[in-house]
Amino acid sequence: KKGGVDEGFTILQERVEELERERGRDSDRERERAREREEERTDEGERVRRREEERKRESDHEQQRMKSALQEEREKWMLERAGEKREEEECMRKLQERVVQLER
Repeated sequence: KKGGVDEGFTILQERVEELERERGRDSDRERERAREREEERTDEGERVRRREEERKRESDHEQQRMKSALQEEREKWMLERAGEKREEEECMRKLQERVVQLER
């Protein structure tokens, strides 16, 4: 009878050890999966950060391009205005000369 108890105990002990090993493997696998998920989150975070930086660079570039275009337009307008002003002054000078001639 004692042999049967010992044999039963040994079988149970082996089963407990087997279950503990399985639990350890499951735990190792779960840790590995958690590590992989964390890496994926980190990778995705890095991709998002790079996309945001790229969008900001594009936005800054577009803003700079628009500022340059506005500055060009302003300079062109100023030159046109200066030309018109010279024409006005020339016309006034000619009119004054004509008045002087007519008054003689």
